[in-house]
Amino acid sequence: MKPETLDRLKAALAGRDAVDIGHFQWVNLDMVRAEAGDKWETLKDKVYSASSHFIEKRLSERDVLLRCKGGFILVFAKGSDEEAKERTEQTSQQLNLFFLGDRILKQFEISARSESIPVGDLADFMERSRETGDASETEAPGSPGPEGPGKWRPIAHDARENTGVLAVDSVEKDELDQAVVPSQEKTAGTGPRARTAIEDEDGNVPEVAPGHVTAALFSELDKTWDDIVFKPCWDVRFNHIIASFCLARRQYRGETLYGRDTLLGKDSPALHRALDHAVVIAAQRGFMSRYSEGMRCAVAIPVNYDTILGAQDRIRYFSILQYVPPRLRKYFYIRVDNIPDGAPLGQMEELFRAMRCFGSNILAKIPLGTVHLSRFENCGITLFSSQIPSRRPFAASPATVEKLTAQATSIVRAKARGCLTQVATLDQLTVSLDAGFEVFSGSVIGGDLKRPAPLRACTLDDIMRRQSDVA
Repeated sequence: MKPETLDRLKAALAGRDAVDIGHFQWVNLDMVRAEAGDKWETLKDKVYSASSHFIEKRLSERDVLLRCKGGFILVFAKGSDEEAKERTEQTSQQLNLFFLGDRILKQFEISARSESIPVGDLADFMERSRETGDASETEAPGSPGPEGPGKWRPIAHDARENTGVLAVDSVEKDELDQAVVPSQEKTAGTGPRARTAIEDEDGNVPEVAPGHVTAALFSELDKTWDDIVFKPCWDVRFNHIIASFCLARRQYRGETLYGRDTLLGKDSPALHRALDHAVVIAAQRGFMSRYSEGMRCAVAIPVNYDTILGAQDRIRYFSILQYVPPRLRKYFYIRVDNIPDGAPLGQMEELFRAMRCFGSNILAKIPLGTVHLSRFENCGITLFSSQIPSRRPFAASPATVEKLTAQATSIVRAKARGCLTQVATLDQLTVSLDAGFEVFSGSVIGGDLKRPAPLRACTLDDIMRRQSDVA
């Protein structure tokens, strides 16, 4: 420790029985090291240097920042426990946003906590967290491991998998309420750092106000949708109900409409944003209600491309997503809908790279029959999802089989997996399975639910028996 730092630390501790600290810890750096290869040492130094500069700009005159194993410890010179917690969370959010959107650091997260410890225990605390040469030893337990490209990541099974009970550590309320965004750093290189997905034109990250989302957000709009439901999603590879799509629903002229169809062609940007915001809020509430009961589930959240295209709109949407604690985000999948044909490749890469911070799988919705997927190269898509039209659903004809097979083959070549939604009959399901699709939702899989479906084993025979019982 430098002499001037030691003097500042002594001044901060003078006359105090206890001290409030904020602990910023890097997560998953072993994965980043494997990705960076020979650039690891340089990249690690850059992470520490940039983080130190970023945090120091937000300190009061007497606060002390100390580098430790895998991160930093911030010693607050004054203030209450609540103020320390608030400042730690706010700094963590802003630091994660600063690093948002990098290819190499796609697994990188910054975990933060605040606590009050006796002054006499600070030396022991620092000894346990003293600076070392390798920050990767500090990976947080329970963080999701790496997955190969194109895999729909299953939730890990345990001995109680058939009961639907999730074996998790106890979660305190303040942990659930915490709004900490995982991060991704800038791409290594010698040139200037590229602007990230949520920075403004001057390279600044605007303030995020996690508490701004309330019911008043929708009060002045004609929402048009009736309610928001969860549609179970079946994965044939794992033979499980693995997730639930969260969708707005509306009954209109004897037909059930979902998603943006509930708007009946209304093109108001404010209404489109309100729809997507309502869905993401409902998805998180549904997940947390299951999680609080110890039930295992995952949620797929659709968002329209134009809702997150503009920088300010993207910030607003991300500020809702960041309510999910980082360690629970492996249970969230995000699907981008209505991507225009002319969307620039660089724009899409930036958008999808930023979305990976908030979900373990990234999906893109494409029209049924799409075979040209080269524009999605380098976007990191896990699943390509298409919807079976309700007004003209396909029949099991040779032309349909050929069309579906061509699409499924193109998806496999893109190192992703194929998903079909609104599958209504066993004929549609079996034809799609034969074509090579692997993930399905729709009435043949299960009815609409008010909360996400718990993870449970489910085979094709189970689905066929259920359909015969319904018939």
